[in-house]
Amino acid sequence: MVNGRNKGASYEREIAKMLFDELGIGFKRDLEQYRAGAHADLIADDPDFPFTLELKRYKDGPIGGSPAWWAQVEETMAIRKFIDSFGDEIDFIKLPMQYKMDFALTRGGVITALVEVKCRKNNKHDYPTYMISMSKLVAAAGYIGIGINCILLVQWADSMGWVHMAGDDWKVRVGGRKDRNDWQDIEPVTHIPVGEFKEVVKREKAQ
Repeated sequence: MVNGRNKGASYEREIAKMLFDELGIGFKRDLEQYRAGAHADLIADDPDFPFTLELKRYKDGPIGGSPAWWAQVEETMAIRKFIDSFGDEIDFIKLPMQYKMDFALTRGGVITALVEVKCRKNNKHDYPTYMISMSKLVAAAGYIGIGINCILLVQWADSMGWVHMAGDDWKVRVGGRKDRNDWQDIEPVTHIPVGEFKEVVKREKAQ
């Protein structure tokens, strides 16, 4: 693990130098990535640089479609865009699996909310509702019961929206995936009207 981490650090420095030579923008390694797994590998000195950089080096290239780390990239991009839409200083950490939510939003080290992030390839209004496992709402209800706000953040192909995970009239049905022939994919699900999601709008920077 240590050797792999050293190789990763060397590769990050190599790419940072290459980008500086090509773009004239300085990049630094984000050491927080080892404590909070959702942080990017490199951070640009220019706050207007619009990309998250997740670096992977393969000897022969990834095999078998999109690798698992690509989902991490998509989630990281989504949560960064979300917190950038606020005017105050908010940070995030990736949560371990046992917390059943993806991220914690923090301000000054204090948790202000937990966020479940979903990335979808369809457009927002392709379907009238967004379907989510009821188990996620059960977990959220436990946190809400002790005063911690929970948010569902969805990145669609054409927009991003968020909603508090505490709806009054959301319908619960039996649903889920049927393409894998796995009986555990069929479960109680909640349908959230897409009209209840608040759009995430990019915050204009002060001149």
